[in-house]
Order: sequence, then C-alpha cells, then structure tokens
Amino acid sequence: MARKTAFDPAEKLEQAMTLFWQKGYEATSIQDLVDALGINRFSLYNSFGDKQALFQLALDHYLEQVSRKRMAPLLCDKGGLAALYGWLDALALRLSQPDNPGCFLQNTQLGGAMDQPRVRERILDMHRELQQALAHACQVAMQEGDLAPKTDVEALARFLFVHVQGWVLLGKGGGHDDTLRADMTTLRQQLALWQRHPITGERER
Repeated sequence: MARKTAFDPAEKLEQAMTLFWQKGYEATSIQDLVDALGINRFSLYNSFGDKQALFQLALDHYLEQVSRKRMAPLLCDKGGLAALYGWLDALALRLSQPDNPGCFLQNTQLGGAMDQPRVRERILDMHRELQQALAHACQVAMQEGDLAPKTDVEALARFLFVHVQGWVLLGKGGGHDDTLRADMTTLRQQLALWQRHPITGERER
C-alpha cells in the first residue's frame, strides 16, 4: 500500500510556482526547490517528477489560478469599456507594487524554458486567449456604444495586448508609479478617440 505524503501537494505546487515566478526556470535549482518547498529530494521527485516536469505543472497552475482568473472580467457579457478599464487598473496596481516580479509567462519567454515545446505551446495559447478576451470586451463596448461602430475589435485587442506586454516588461521590479499613471492616462485618451473614430486595422497606403 502506497504511503500517503506528509504534505499538501497543492500547497507545494503553489510554492514552486512562486519560486519559478521570482527566479525563472534556469536560475532555479533542485536545491532551491527543496529549500523553498521544505521537502527532501525523494519526495519532490516522487510527487512532481524532475525540475522540467515540476515547472510545467507550475506553469499550468499559474494559467488556471492566476491568468484565467485575472482575465475573467473581460469575458463578461456586460461591462465593455468599464471592464477593460477595471482590468487595466488592476494590472497597474500589481505593477506598482514594490519588488513586482513581472509576469510569469513573460519571464518564461525570456528564459530557457521556451525550448520545451509544451511550455511554448501553453504560453502561445494563453496569449491567444488574452487577445480573444480583450476582443470580447471591445466587442461588448462597441455594442454598448462605448466604441465607434465598425471598430475592428481584433486590431484593437492586438494593440492593447502589445501595449500591455511592454507595460509589464517595463514595470518589472516596481517603482514606476508615475510612469504607469501617465501610460494609463495616455491609453484612456486613445480609447476615448476610438469612441468617436473606429480603428480599422487597415494599413495606410
């Protein structure tokens, strides 16, 4: 009969996710994981596999418990521009925190874990999910009259996604409150323009 573990695997997975988020895949050693999780190497390998397997589990945990929960307001059938502003405000608040670690996914993209096909696939899928969620919020906003008719919501979602990615990268580490507030003001002004003039996504000729 298999012996039960003396710890909560879900709790240890959360701790592993936090460590990978802060240090990155390459900089996190097995000993770092042993120390952070408070379990021995045998228990770690027996419960989660090797470092690569544990990282993939931690990534999936992040996607379910962090990424998708944060984007949920964008997927409401009502809210539109208000939901979008709320999402952006929440992001700005996180980025303004001291020692903000940035985005788990973005940190992973800048590290060696992207060599793992499963990791790369998960991240690209989540990027598509976020853009679809942004497009949904923009579509609702257009239907509610908060964006100009015939706005290309896919192009607008892509613009917002790229803008936010740069925002997250520059905001890593915290201490950028003034810049974040200025960026938010600029973005709101730009969205206000699109309330009257649609973004078409067409290239100028």
